[in-house]
Amino acid sequence: MKVIKRDGRKVEYNSDKIVIAISNANKEVGGKDKISRSSIEFITKYIESLNKPSMHVEEIQDIIERKLMEFGKFTLAKKYILYRDKHAMIRQANSTDESILTLVRNANKETMEENSNKNAVLVSTQRDLIAGECSKDLADRVMLPERIVKAHNDGVLHFHDKDYFVQPMHNCDLIDVDNMCTYGFQMGTTLIEPNDETSFETACNLMAQINLQVSGRQYGGQTVSWSHMLRFIQNSRNNIRKRLIEDYKELGVNVEESFLNEKVEKLLREEIYRGVKIYQYQVLCHSSSNGQTPFVSNNLCLREAETQQELDDFAMLIEEIFKRRKKGVKDASGHYVTPLFPKLLYWTCDGLNVKKEDPYFYLTELAAECEIKRTQPDIVSEKETRRVKQGQIIPSMGCRSLLGPIWEEHTYPINTKFYWKEGEGEYRAYPYNVFVEKRTFECIPNGEYKDGYECGEYVVNFRGNTGWLIKKTDTEVTILQPIVYGRFNQGVVTINLPHVALESKESGRDFFELLDERLQLCREALWTRNTSVKNIKAKNIKVKNRKLVLKIGKYIIS
Repeated sequence: MKVIKRDGRKVEYNSDKIVIAISNANKEVGGKDKISRSSIEFITKYIESLNKPSMHVEEIQDIIERKLMEFGKFTLAKKYILYRDKHAMIRQANSTDESILTLVRNANKETMEENSNKNAVLVSTQRDLIAGECSKDLADRVMLPERIVKAHNDGVLHFHDKDYFVQPMHNCDLIDVDNMCTYGFQMGTTLIEPNDETSFETACNLMAQINLQVSGRQYGGQTVSWSHMLRFIQNSRNNIRKRLIEDYKELGVNVEESFLNEKVEKLLREEIYRGVKIYQYQVLCHSSSNGQTPFVSNNLCLREAETQQELDDFAMLIEEIFKRRKKGVKDASGHYVTPLFPKLLYWTCDGLNVKKEDPYFYLTELAAECEIKRTQPDIVSEKETRRVKQGQIIPSMGCRSLLGPIWEEHTYPINTKFYWKEGEGEYRAYPYNVFVEKRTFECIPNGEYKDGYECGEYVVNFRGNTGWLIKKTDTEVTILQPIVYGRFNQGVVTINLPHVALESKESGRDFFELLDERLQLCREALWTRNTSVKNIKAKNIKVKNRKLVLKIGKYIIS
């Protein structure tokens, strides 16, 4: 018979170990509480008589406890349980101590190579990793249900990021830079309020600082969209134009409008070059308080542009980002290498950049050149994403963590921030430019995209995502609005499907019955994460949005 150890290893059954364990407990009791040698042998013979091909060590110990109580040796059974718990604590302490010591000696290969954005030999990083080992210890011994810990240790499932579980922290997120730059945000003790004069270069600096601050207050990746920076390109265009007009006026020089426009666009391109460059350097050169480079992805989806001017500006911005990525950055020896971050998510959008005749196909060609040299960007299909995301375009958080679509009702005054025109007209709901298109939904069954609503006659576009007009009065309109940015993930639990298949074959149990049990176990594990983060307070997060409140699974204070 094989015995399955706590770490998943299988060893040969050895009855002597049972005899030793009971005998050690037997030494701590006296008189009638002691058990005879023959009774100990009876217990070992009983375990062997079960004729199981394998048994878990915990199952064997449970049998021993029951048999001791059947013999009426309750005091001995209690001593055995204490002996068992004591040795479990010793095993755990030894494991944690050794893990920490190997980190300090730079010999813990598994932990040190777990994340590419952490330099595990730095003191600050090691401090974080040591704290992580302590967190794993507390999670296993105190915080997680025993059956979840056992399932994780047995390889049934994987409870990710236990090294951060001791604190109520969230996982990956989609940062709503657009909203932050509209309403302002607090970073540390400083209130930052971007306005119509904030330049693109300044905004790039701010976005890098946001990435850094968020990185130190979560675990996992984060994604920002460069479409949220488009307003600042227009700000810089206006600023440059204003400055040139003042300079020419001061010099007493009259210039033609065409010359002025050409000069403005030239200086604007130079500022975009500087902004992209400074953002990349800041992301790469900074490290957060836990010693890691911000794990950042940049979303580059042309469909998120809302006007033709924004579309042209976005194309100009993406072109500069690809040129800089293709060039690379210098390493310590002066050679150009591929930067790890930020990762780039480039979307192919029908009618914009998919076919040669599309106006921005040159960006896709440039993306291919960049991909060949730098293995970036990642290519994302708008068409396929909409197919699996109920018609919406939602970027990944970091590199691979994905969210599904959600909608919320939002009501806007008709004559203040929101403007309504019948038929082919334009909405504007600050901070979004929202366009309305009247059409029927022949290919979209009612209720496919959302529950509890009939598909409206008017569809509203929020940065490429679909919302519906569901109510209109003389004073206000109500929109079922898609929520993409300002969301986060609570953490990840992975089910081991090959384990389900192999156990199903070995035990003869139905695969799907076993799968349902494992999925329920995953659900319980995920619920512990929900319980952990539900009490997060905004005051504990130093980068705070002034308008949003934290809602589990929906908003992040960022």
